[in-house]
Amino acid sequence: GIAPYFLDMVRKYVIQRYGEDFLYTSGGKIYTTLDLELQKIAEAAVDSFLDLYEEEYDLEPKKADYVRDTLNPPQYLQGALVAMDPYTGEIRALVGGRDYDDSKFNRVTQMRRQPGSAFKPFVYTAAIDNGYNPSDILMDVPLALRIPGVEELWYPENYDGRYLGPITLRRALALSRNLATAHLILELGPSVVAEYARKMGIESPVPPYPSIALGSPTLSLLEITRAYAPIANLGSRVDPYFVSRIEDPEGRVLEENFPKVVQVLDSSTAYIMIDMLKSVIERRVRAGSPG
Repeated sequence: GIAPYFLDMVRKYVIQRYGEDFLYTSGGKIYTTLDLELQKIAEAAVDSFLDLYEEEYDLEPKKADYVRDTLNPPQYLQGALVAMDPYTGEIRALVGGRDYDDSKFNRVTQMRRQPGSAFKPFVYTAAIDNGYNPSDILMDVPLALRIPGVEELWYPENYDGRYLGPITLRRALALSRNLATAHLILELGPSVVAEYARKMGIESPVPPYPSIALGSPTLSLLEITRAYAPIANLGSRVDPYFVSRIEDPEGRVLEENFPKVVQVLDSSTAYIMIDMLKSVIERRVRAGSPG
């Protein structure tokens, strides 16, 4: 069926609040935020991308070759997708994995991974909100840092092994320059960036270390999606939700959820970040990159 991971979230939510009898036998009504057409597109997108990725990199085992085993989880490549309305927090589509029957583990809400360069917008948002301009200069040059609790020095590197020297904030973000971003977080202070990540919507621990600039914290896909929303929503954070209303068998409203909106950034900061992030997309389109 469609949206099995989303429906599993709804089922657990209702049982926790109203019990199994209400869900299965009462005749009550549950209204959700799911957009069925968008959900179909999301499921097809995850399937097609991961199928293509398996073929392109000749990954084994492939999903097509998997024989279901109730004792052992599938080892084929997995992925997840969540689409949240940044203005309301409504979850419009959610794909927690490639096949719910093979694995009920919801990779949108339950899995935590290091986001890598997806964390960089929090660093640049903190900078813009503290008076930096997109045209200000950073240094994309080597550095070595000591991380608390780690014996060896940390030597961040750029993915291409090159150094570009003086570079603007806009270009450093568009090119995802690790070293320029590491220099920036040292100027701002790691604790400042960690606080911005938290107030924008990150709930997992974000230690105030320079390495967070390159995405060292472990986060869920849903919380990083939530934390991007204040940029799109001109500074306002919203709480994600997936059940909009619940009625009893007589039609009485037991629960109704509405957007919970909190202003966490100056609107001008969010506007500048939207413009800077457009540079990321425009560069990839010009380069012919699908990512």
